Amino acid sequence: MAQEKDKDKEKPHYIRNLPVALLMDRTLTGDEFRYYVIIVSLSYSQGYCFMTNSRLGKMFGKSISTIQRIVSSLKEKGYAKVEIYVDDNGNTRRKIIPLVGVRMDDEGHINFDMGGSMDDMGGSMDDTPPISNLNMGACQICDHSNNNKSNDKSSNGANADLRNSTPSQKGKAKRKKFVPPSLDEVEQYAEEKGLAIDARRFFDFYTAGEWHDSGGKPVKNWKQKALTWDRREQKERRSQPPAQGPVHLTQADMERRDAEQRKQIDDATARYRQKRLAEMQKGATSA
Repeated sequence: MAQEKDKDKEKPHYIRNLPVALLMDRTLTGDEFRYYVIIVSLSYSQGYCFMTNSRLGKMFGKSISTIQRIVSSLKEKGYAKVEIYVDDNGNTRRKIIPLVGVRMDDEGHINFDMGGSMDDMGGSMDDTPPISNLNMGACQICDHSNNNKSNDKSSNGANADLRNSTPSQKGKAKRKKFVPPSLDEVEQYAEEKGLAIDARRFFDFYTAGEWHDSGGKPVKNWKQKALTWDRREQKERRSQPPAQGPVHLTQADMERRDAEQRKQIDDATARYRQKRLAEMQKGATSA
């Protein structure tokens, strides 16, 4: 049920019109413009964008680090607010809340605030291209003609799922979608396999990286990663010297130890006396 709700949050809302102010804002780069429109479309039902950097990047073939820079730039320019929180299952989540050029309708949905301003550009509000054409730059969108109307049917089909409309995904064999585990699943697996890993540390590490490894590659099998962590942990433990516990001596051991200590003291005392005697004899001879 929770996964179904998450999927609902990632369903994009079809946007037909864009505000003039957004189209003419020269402070936004082409990528920032495109992704801000995406963020608004994904915020329609919940009021915020729930999609991860990885999924956002797949839309236009961008890396996770590039998406991070775009989101950070939108935040710095006042276009979006980012909130990090932990859900009921202990998973770390992120909200990207659009702030500029948006409004909430009577049903609580977020959309662009048009205000009829498209007429100021000398065209009707229907001249604005649909969201499927966001692979173009802002200037190209402004000059786009009404030819989109003849392609409404294909555009609607392409926008049914933005995540599956990117060229990088076309023609690829379908593979099983990776579903991140919950903390309980990791703990249960570690216990069943007797793994010497800290389940919480493992879970937090990959959750913080949106289930990408330290090299930036997406995790395809978290159980395999857990086994790799276990092998590394076992190797580190074997390389460490064994802990020295308390030594328990018997009565005979303690007596033997005391005798050895007394002998060492007696030998040292005897050597000292011999040295002093030799010095005294040498002094008497020289006198």
